Amino acid sequence: MHRYDESWERDALEVLPQFYGSPRNLAQCQLSEIVLKTQNRVLDLRKPLDFYAWHLPGSTNLPLSSVGPHTPSPFSDPGVLEAQWVELEKIFTDDVLVSDLGRHHILVVCYDGDSARVATSVLRAKGVEADSVRGGHRALKMYGIGNESSITAKEPLGATITVAPVPLE
Repeated sequence: MHRYDESWERDALEVLPQFYGSPRNLAQCQLSEIVLKTQNRVLDLRKPLDFYAWHLPGSTNLPLSSVGPHTPSPFSDPGVLEAQWVELEKIFTDDVLVSDLGRHHILVVCYDGDSARVATSVLRAKGVEADSVRGGHRALKMYGIGNESSITAKEPLGATITVAPVPLE
């Protein structure tokens, strides 16, 4: 396991203005109006159907087989934590991917923030500057971010990285 620092878990209202630019105050913008700053990347760990239904602009879908809308918290279920850690370690052994991510500040989001915390820890251990959204997409919705119909996709809007499931030994 890797070290984790709570300072890497960021409140959505604090971190989104640092990752996105907009023609006016971010709080007054629709998601369709904001643009991911070039020095940043957003990794969304949710399932593809959930990602396509709604996601932050410019996000890349990195669906984990160990993450789902009803998956227990990795911090309450050691089996889930192990599965996520093993899967993330395997994904981030790709030197090209890690090198590309290392040139950006990464924001990791998931359903409830817990899996993003695990991914942030793995990325940080690989030397990548990464943070997670505290509370994940549930927190974004609670703040009213993304409640507009203009961001709902009928087709995939962002990129998706396909990852093969990792069997646990």
